[in-house]
Formats: sequence, structure tokens, C-alpha cells
Amino acid sequence: MDELKAIGEHIAVDGRLLEERAAALAKYTEEVVADIGSRVIYDGWEAKYDTYTNPDTGQVAHHSKPDAFENATILTSGHIPLDEAVKKKLIAYEKLLPAFREEYEQVPNADTVTIVDVESGLANVPYLFYMDWAPPGFDANLAYEAGFYRFDWFGLIGEENNPERKPVWSPIVISLFGNLSPAILAPVYKDNKLHAFFEFHWDLVGLMADTIDRSDSRLLVISDDESILLGVNPRAREATGIQGFVRGETTQLESLMLGQHPLPGMHELAARIKARETDFLIRLHDTDHRVITHYLPGILNGMTLLKLIDP
Repeated sequence: MDELKAIGEHIAVDGRLLEERAAALAKYTEEVVADIGSRVIYDGWEAKYDTYTNPDTGQVAHHSKPDAFENATILTSGHIPLDEAVKKKLIAYEKLLPAFREEYEQVPNADTVTIVDVESGLANVPYLFYMDWAPPGFDANLAYEAGFYRFDWFGLIGEENNPERKPVWSPIVISLFGNLSPAILAPVYKDNKLHAFFEFHWDLVGLMADTIDRSDSRLLVISDDESILLGVNPRAREATGIQGFVRGETTQLESLMLGQHPLPGMHELAARIKARETDFLIRLHDTDHRVITHYLPGILNGMTLLKLIDP
């Protein structure tokens, strides 16, 4: 149990840091957003941004060039034409990039640092070419309905569900870029209306490499969110036959949900974890195991660390 508590504290510290930094960056972003209207339009726009047209709709998007902002992206996909208001917003977002880049480089297991606004504008570190999946005319407000994510970004962090305007953990997703990426979301308000959300993605693959993968014990990490397998170290994988997330290969989140797993014993394991059992026997992969658990509340909406021991 001491080992599980030590690893749990490592994960909790990592998660709390992400929460703190998200809140700080959202506050800074609100200051920048409040000043959008005063931005001066500069010459040389074409040197930093490209224009893309949706051949089906004729709608136009504007995306920063790969080398324009040192491994960072700025774009708007929901506006036509490129008017002064849009230019002022994107120029304001340029001011965010140094702070975003510093957080991405310094915060452990930060996957991406992003702002997404209600008008489908975006700024992101590191650089990603969003036109591949968010073509001109893409509406960020409808991303959930279109099937891009398992949850409604703006509904989750908006005033109705989050009147305290605090950072909130998202449900777990496998992103369009192939990462197992939950995120901490923090609302950004302008003129007392929700303008955007700041998003700090958490690299769970890196987090597991820093924690359970270093252990000689057989360890797993399971989320409260539909009993999703967040991590399984090599010794536990060998003992149970459970395959965890593999970057670039695992594309469906359902394969990581223990309640839907085809291997014998997985449904029972999920149920007993959900019941908060702390010490029990179970048969996995034709082998009996004693399971010791340690629960982490709050971080990622709750997760459980498991240690498998020969009975």
C-alpha cells in the first residue's frame, strides 16, 4: 500500500499543478481577450497567415504558417471574410503564445496548451495543422454534435454547469491526433459572457512512464470515467493479458473500458473498483490475483490505483 500511496501522490501533485497553471493562464487570457479591440492592425499579414477555402461551401479560414510562431498555431475557421475584427482577435492571440510555450515546456506531462473561442478561433502550442479536421466553416460549438469529442466543451465549463468559473476536468478522450488526452478546462469570459475555454491537455502516456512503469510490481490505473484503463505497466500486462493504450494504434476508447472488455474477469474488476473495494481476490487471465487498491479523488474526476499480488 505504501507504494500505491507514493505513486498516487506523484500523480496528484502532477494533476494539481495542471489545475493551478490552467487557472493562472485562463486569468491571463481574460486580460488579453479584454484588450482585443485595441489591437493595431499591422502590415505583413500574408507573411504569417494562409487562407483556406472550403470547396463545398465557399467558406474561408485563416491559419498561421508552420514557421510563423515558433511551433505554435493561430487560426480562425468560423469567419468570412477576413475583416478587421478577426484580424484584431488573432493578433491579440499572438500575445498568448509566449506564455503558452513556457507552460508547455515547463509543466511535466503537458501535452498541448490551447485556447478555443466561441467563434471557432484558436491558439495552440505546439503547432498543429487544424485544417485537416476543422475545415473552413467548422463550428467549435457543434464539435460534440459532429462526433469530434465525447462531451460539449462549452456546456461543460459554461455558466450553467460551472457558475464558479473554476477549472474543470474533461472526460477522457482519444484525440483526433491519437493521444489519450484528458484535459483541464478553464473558462475565459469577456464582457461577462463566456468567450472561450483554455485547455491544458495531460499526457497520460508520459505520466504512466514516470510512475507505474518504473515499478517492479504489477500495477494498473483505472479512471472513474466508465472504468477506463489509463495505464497498465509491463509486469501487469504480462500477468493479465490486458493491453493498454498504445499511441498511434489505439483509436477507440471503448477498447479501454473494463466494463466492455472481452477478457474474462474484466467486468467483475470494473464493478468491484466502482464499489470502492480495497482488498479482494479475482481471477484474471486464468490466474488468481489478490487486488489492493488506492483511490485518488478529484484528480481527473477520480482514479484508482491497483496492485496485483499472488494470493
